[in-house]
Amino acid sequence: MCVSETSLTSRQSRASWARLIAKVYEADPLACPRWGSPMRILALITEPQQVSKIMRRRGLTQPL
Repeated sequence: MCVSETSLTSRQSRASWARLIAKVYEADPLACPRWGSPMRILALITEPQQVSKIMRRRGLTQPL
């Protein structure tokens, strides 16, 4: 079996992630918490300094 046959597409991967989060937390991570309308992922930020900077600018507490 070649790699392309076993890997998920980007869309499938996002759908799998959303289903897992929904199952664990009993909430749809891609639904707007205020209006319930669908949201989409614009970016994924993994650098702790950048996450902290964004949270500070929004007046949120620091991540653990």
